[in-house]
Amino acid sequence: MKERFGNMVLLNKLSAAYSPQEAADRALLESVTVTGDSVKGAHDAQFIIDGGKAYIVYECNDIQAGENAGWTFIYCAMSIVDVKTRAVEKIIKISESGQAFNNETLQEGATFVPRIVKKSEGVLRVFFSSERPGVRQSIMYYIDFDIADGKFESDVHRFKIETPAGKVDFTPEAFYNLAVQSGVECFMSDTGAFLFDIFEVGGSYYVALNNFMGKQNALGVFNDSLDCVSVLGHIGSSNDDIKLSEAGIARLNDGTWMSVIRDDAGKEYRFSYSLDGTDWSVPRTEPFALGGTDSKPTLNNYSGTYFLGWNESSRSAFNFAASSDSKHWTALYEFISPTTFQYPCFVFYEDEIYFTATVGNKEDIVFGKLFLKCINGKFYIDDSFTDTTEKFFSGFRNYNELGNIQTNPDGTVWTAGIERSDFGVYFRAETDRYNVRDKLFLMLDTEGSRTSLRENVFMIKFCGKDMAVQTYSADGKSLGYANLKKFADLKLRRSVKNGGCRIDLFIPFNALKEIQPLCGFKETKPLYVTAYGANGINEYGLSYDGAKLQQFNPSTYLELSSDNVLKKRS
Repeated sequence: MKERFGNMVLLNKLSAAYSPQEAADRALLESVTVTGDSVKGAHDAQFIIDGGKAYIVYECNDIQAGENAGWTFIYCAMSIVDVKTRAVEKIIKISESGQAFNNETLQEGATFVPRIVKKSEGVLRVFFSSERPGVRQSIMYYIDFDIADGKFESDVHRFKIETPAGKVDFTPEAFYNLAVQSGVECFMSDTGAFLFDIFEVGGSYYVALNNFMGKQNALGVFNDSLDCVSVLGHIGSSNDDIKLSEAGIARLNDGTWMSVIRDDAGKEYRFSYSLDGTDWSVPRTEPFALGGTDSKPTLNNYSGTYFLGWNESSRSAFNFAASSDSKHWTALYEFISPTTFQYPCFVFYEDEIYFTATVGNKEDIVFGKLFLKCINGKFYIDDSFTDTTEKFFSGFRNYNELGNIQTNPDGTVWTAGIERSDFGVYFRAETDRYNVRDKLFLMLDTEGSRTSLRENVFMIKFCGKDMAVQTYSADGKSLGYANLKKFADLKLRRSVKNGGCRIDLFIPFNALKEIQPLCGFKETKPLYVTAYGANGINEYGLSYDGAKLQQFNPSTYLELSSDNVLKKRS
């Protein structure tokens, strides 16, 4: 088997110079926004590709960013995109509150979480939920779209779920009752019962069934008519300690099943396995996907290769990795966004992988393609993305040692250093016992005369891939965190290897003024600095040459002169 095809290399032959983050930056740069100009909030897209067109369905609204099942103004829409040109050809509203169809008028409420599948040649079927939390049970509907006519049918239909009593409307209550009858623990709700990822295996359509509010997951299979689903097996129980809210499911090459599940209680991902899709193991964490957050993961089997996606630390950092055995994973893409990259959907089409994702503050849906291709049953990837940021930090630097910083009660310690040049500030930190949930903070103060946090103080946080800066107003109120990736001239690198981690940061002086215009920084004046660590409620401050540096008291910080001399305050 060839190791290379043109500029592409086998996944297992990637060199250390390959940069998953730079590859993701390029993929996101070449993506297109598919939501219309009137849309203010959008979320949770799914799509299929047929005949060179991507049919992308999503929930959206024209009033404000974000989404909520209680917002009755949320509606479902479909964008049709030419795959080759990425041109958005048409946007069609699917459903909205109170919409009158020929056979039924929807009740007042949001229309939510649409899903799409190819029903037959020339016909697509879209599923959506009608939601009104606290008022009624939500109801799942479906409606068909004729590709040739470019129109949805005039009738809407209630989607069903198979129960011991026969087929009933797919509602949270019906789904919950099936779980209880099977001895599975979850929560009763009147909203949040959805179809999640739909995928085909052996000529049948399977689906990850979910009740978000009830923290309930299951593997389902559609009937031949695609108007009813049967539960094959429930995946995990939820209680006060474990809240399994959303899952990705894939069938492995040996016929067994694997699931990755979002745990809202522990803000991590758990994995469950099944021999037959009916009986599932107790969900557990795995070392290859630690440091998660409360967001939807993905799991796919494309041509015998597994692809796992999950948000690490925050919804602005999304990992996409590949494996041949579902145990050992290779990082392919690291989407690090100034805002968010969340709820992606991946589709394998003509030997390539396409994606949609929610970006901004749940404001838009983007559509793009990964630099991957399946050739003779094996995946190759464009390896031209070298880590230029690593090259930036590879030269000799004249760091002042800050000393050891503890971040974890088990003794996890970082060694850190800081340097000031004519152009900006360099910071590095290293540990050989990396815990992605630990927090490391760098404090920069441009004034040094105040005893509390004001507009002159920058609080820079490193926690997994969540790397951000918090600033303050002149009266001491927090202005929130901004992702460091947002600032164009700033250089940032995080490398994890052999159980350890290194962080390199360069903040140009112009970026300080961009981050906080009121900071009053002047190149000729000293800067004042400290660093500290935290894990949960435990915080560990830095001591330097016998002096205790208090992170919330800038008057205790070390002085860093314009000629890079670090010393205690005089």
